[in-house]
Amino acid sequence: MRRIGVRRGIVCCCALLLILCLTTATSATPKISVNPSFIEASPGENFTIEIRIDPNGAEIYAVQYDLYFNPNILNATSQSQGTLLSKDGATTSVLINKINNTIGKIEYGETRMGVKEGVKEAGVISYISFEVLGTGKSGLNLSNVILSDPNATSIETTIESGIVVVGAPATPATTASPSPAPSPTPTYTDITVEDAYKMYEENPTQITFLDVRTEEEYNAEHILDAVNIPLSELEERIAELDATKKIIVYSQSGKISRDACEILAENGFHAYNQNCYTNLLLPLLLRLHLHFHPHQHRRQHLRRPCCHLRLPLLPPLPYPLLRRLRHSLRKDGNEYRVLKSQLQ
Repeated sequence: MRRIGVRRGIVCCCALLLILCLTTATSATPKISVNPSFIEASPGENFTIEIRIDPNGAEIYAVQYDLYFNPNILNATSQSQGTLLSKDGATTSVLINKINNTIGKIEYGETRMGVKEGVKEAGVISYISFEVLGTGKSGLNLSNVILSDPNATSIETTIESGIVVVGAPATPATTASPSPAPSPTPTYTDITVEDAYKMYEENPTQITFLDVRTEEEYNAEHILDAVNIPLSELEERIAELDATKKIIVYSQSGKISRDACEILAENGFHAYNQNCYTNLLLPLLLRLHLHFHPHQHRRQHLRRPCCHLRLPLLPPLPYPLLRRLRHSLRKDGNEYRVLKSQLQ
């Protein structure tokens, strides 16, 4: 009886392992990646990367992607077609092949022609060559990735970007020569709320507000249209950000936003750390609009614990914030008169 029980236990374990393996195999998604994912180089050097795709069982019929890099560190010299979509002899058409070294952006799109099936084998969709200009770190960030099947349906895709680290060029050995200074660390800029407002007012289409607090804190209140990527997820989701825009980062205290700015700077982003989210007053409240989680309160007098600000741009605000807001509005007579007429 014991032997029968042991055998049954072994059979059950094997069955469970088989189910897990099948589940893992079926849940795999196609992957697009930069190869190699990590490159060390020196100024003046040239290198080439591959954009590889592993279908993981899916049929790939068309591919599109953007790749962002730091134009102060790298200069893209060429982008050429790979053999992924044509390895079975099928005709292909390159729909877009653009390099913009001013903003550090590469675009590519290719599709199969005259056949009904896609490809299921891994391969290289394109080759990109770079010349190294300066020192520091530059991300090779894949974005706007679309992999399509023969029915022109987008396929869920795993994205793996890359990074280039450029150090100072090696110097010939000499007697009693001092050790070379370390390469400069990518930096970001600390700005005030007023600075953030001025940047947004001058060019709103080129500004992205990034909220690196938790999703719960973001849902409670945030700057309207701000992107929420918690600090713990930033490195994995950095490709969701547009490297051509200036990224203004904020958090509750300003501490974790500084950590986020360091990560962004290392990946070639133009990052700005907005000091202290709780100091947001007139500019961002009335023009960028703090988006508060709506609460239902009765109308009360301004001197009582809570009050309604019945402007169309804002929902009810806490009393301490209204006091500071009222004080700030004294500097702008027109807006103060509007506020005063709305506070009952």
